[in-house]
Amino acid sequence: MASDELCSVCDKPAPRPVLICTQCGEGVDVNGAPTATAYCEVSCRTKDIENHQKACKDANIRKQLYRAGDLLQAIFCKFREASFDQDIKQSTKSDGVLHIEESFPQGDGRLFRFPHLLVEDPEDVAALLTFSACIHSCAYMYELSQMLLQDITTTIEELQISPSTPYLVDRAFNIRLPASFDCSPGDHNVLALEATDGNTYILDLSGAQFGQPRPVIPFNEYKLRYMNQITQIHEHGYYDGVLEAAREGERNPYMCDVSLALIQHKVRKCLLESVEEWQKENVSLKGLIRGDRKTYGTGKTALLGKVFDDMRDCVKEWEDGGRKLNRKERKHLFPNLSQPRCTVEPKGKGSRAYKMWVAGSKSLKGDPYSELVEMMGKAMGSLFGEV
Repeated sequence: MASDELCSVCDKPAPRPVLICTQCGEGVDVNGAPTATAYCEVSCRTKDIENHQKACKDANIRKQLYRAGDLLQAIFCKFREASFDQDIKQSTKSDGVLHIEESFPQGDGRLFRFPHLLVEDPEDVAALLTFSACIHSCAYMYELSQMLLQDITTTIEELQISPSTPYLVDRAFNIRLPASFDCSPGDHNVLALEATDGNTYILDLSGAQFGQPRPVIPFNEYKLRYMNQITQIHEHGYYDGVLEAAREGERNPYMCDVSLALIQHKVRKCLLESVEEWQKENVSLKGLIRGDRKTYGTGKTALLGKVFDDMRDCVKEWEDGGRKLNRKERKHLFPNLSQPRCTVEPKGKGSRAYKMWVAGSKSLKGDPYSELVEMMGKAMGSLFGEV
């Protein structure tokens, strides 16, 4: 009985069961959709070996890339749940937007249990876990993303973009704030990946907060559907360095609560140790994303269970021990500190993301994020009486 698929060599209908290349049977196309090269008989498959090599290799690269994104996003959400930093008091939903009310942060790094009783819908859970956490997705997943992506990418860059779609979470605090205080998260942060299959992708681990749940998307599609422009571009590891400086007491707008930066870094170290333990007992993360579909699925489930339990134990131990941290004091919660727009030193003409940033940078007037920080600093100063 013939199938609907045609032989890749002679265009004859392929028989059932379909004869495919066994080396890329679980490979995917640029959109992450399963793809397999079909043949009508073994002789056609043999004839196509030389011509098929590149397509075979690229399909497997994309399989690893999309699985790496899936795994990183799942781990990041577990990290956020284990170190959740919002004290949600109530939530309602209207017109597709989750409206939350939370206690105003006290600057003491306190963590809270995720409000599963208040937020039950899986899409709302994902939106709240990733809400205002896009810089954290770049910084705290830096080592794991480097580990998973280094062999299948030629360039990894961190982007700050202005999203073209509205956020699905609306935040309000349970105290009266100055009228100038803006609770919206502003710009968004993602990774731009130049992959070894010759294509460019966006890795967005926190896009669920504005209705974009896919961790990996081709660059062109992301640009058309979700991105107005690139406002900053940095080398991979830039935001990790920024948060490290914050833990050392340096004033910067990306992490205003030093205590929170310290405890989340402690949880992040626990996460990395847990992953290392799991790899020693099972398989490397690289091996996991290269494996067959069943092995990947069961391995991912086991890994997520272990790292979440270890991170929750880490937080509980810290809480039971009196929440002690080696805090570096600062005078201002929201300093007016301008951040560089570009720290990339391109090779040749640069990556696709870099070229887009260069083309659009001439239209940027001022530094939108620094202007937001200055405005919030004035509002916080009037609230707490800071100088």
